[in-house]
Amino acid sequence: METGNVAEVTGLAVRNLIAGELFTTTPEKTINQVAQEMLNKNIGALPVIENSHLVGLVTEFDLVRAFSGG
Repeated sequence: METGNVAEVTGLAVRNLIAGELFTTTPEKTINQVAQEMLNKNIGALPVIENSHLVGLVTEFDLVRAFSGG
């Protein structure tokens, strides 16, 4: 935002937020493997792809919940 007006960004297309390479994972990976990938790539979420289809999304919140036993 340049002006401090939230309307400046709320009308932007999502493609304007996407930067860099898209990283994905597969359902077979362990929670620990996915957490390590996210740390290594400095990302907060990983789409889960199976047979060329999106089947889910692993987020930082998902990992916190899994590691906390919740």
